[in-house]
Amino acid sequence: NTSPLAKAFDELKPETEEAEEEETVKPQGLTTLTLSEFVDRNYPPIQYYMYPVISDECLGMIFALPGKGKSLYAMELAWRCSQGIDFMDWKFNVNLDPPPTLYVEGEMSARQIQDRVLAMTERDRDRVTNIDNFHIAVLKEQPNQNFQKLKTPAGRINVETAADEIYKKTGKKPLIFLDNVRFLMGNFNEKEGQDWIDFVLWLATLRAKGYSTYFLHHAVNTGEKASGSGYQDSNLDVTIKLSQPDENSATDHSSDHFTQIQFEFGKMRENVIGQMKPFIMVVDRDKGTWTKFPLLNKTERKIKSMLDSGKTAKDIISDKEGMSKANVHKTINKLKGVITDGLNKETIDGKTKEIC
Repeated sequence: NTSPLAKAFDELKPETEEAEEEETVKPQGLTTLTLSEFVDRNYPPIQYYMYPVISDECLGMIFALPGKGKSLYAMELAWRCSQGIDFMDWKFNVNLDPPPTLYVEGEMSARQIQDRVLAMTERDRDRVTNIDNFHIAVLKEQPNQNFQKLKTPAGRINVETAADEIYKKTGKKPLIFLDNVRFLMGNFNEKEGQDWIDFVLWLATLRAKGYSTYFLHHAVNTGEKASGSGYQDSNLDVTIKLSQPDENSATDHSSDHFTQIQFEFGKMRENVIGQMKPFIMVVDRDKGTWTKFPLLNKTERKIKSMLDSGKTAKDIISDKEGMSKANVHKTINKLKGVITDGLNKETIDGKTKEIC
């Protein structure tokens, strides 16, 4: 029997020591298959919940500078997947049942998260299929208001155990969202590849077990890449970069009522044609709707402004501005890509109009 003093000492051991304790496992050899055995294996095909942004057995990272929309986007994606609701022009696969989601949030206050979730559920009250398909773990509800860190075996086991329990209850593997890795990992040096190894290997194990996992991370000061050694995205299927559009690319939406987020795939293992172009997501903070807009350059924005003023393509081409036919028609085609949550109207500064 362990004495009370020994138990107390174990509880006080720092997590760094816990992380260094590795269970001794005897070598068991490798399970190998001949090529004919391997090709005869009936592995289930990869199925996309929302093509091409998230599938089963998917590992992904969403990164951005602080305050640029990581949690806003990730929580929206998790919620819509859990209810089978389309997200802009990402259509939920009607051949699949909505998967449960497990959202682990280690940074924001519980009330802030609650307000966001209530706003989403109220907006979608006519489309909700099963509100309890969305599971959330917040810091306030954990023992001593503290997550055991993902750098340690205990922290990783906690997440996996929660996912396993959801699987047992629902019969479906949940999509796991970790928000964000800097807070959930604990005392680690993200610039050192060594400090990522156990976490990255664990993600690979989750994928092999049939789980999809997205983790959120911060970008370097320029916002161009995720902070770290580069090892953190070595085995990922998808990386998504979010940023604030610059002045030349931003839409005309008022910053008092709308949030603009520039979206870009940094990595996509499948390299889906036509999906690698960045675009702008505009979030109506009053209504909670998300609208997709093409990323326009200075010339294209000028053409858009003239179209908005009532001029036709023919007018603009023959105008003194000297816009080429190619640029005008290219801009018009880009503007046809405006998508608002499956609706056919958009609202800009209080004025509602049909989307072209």
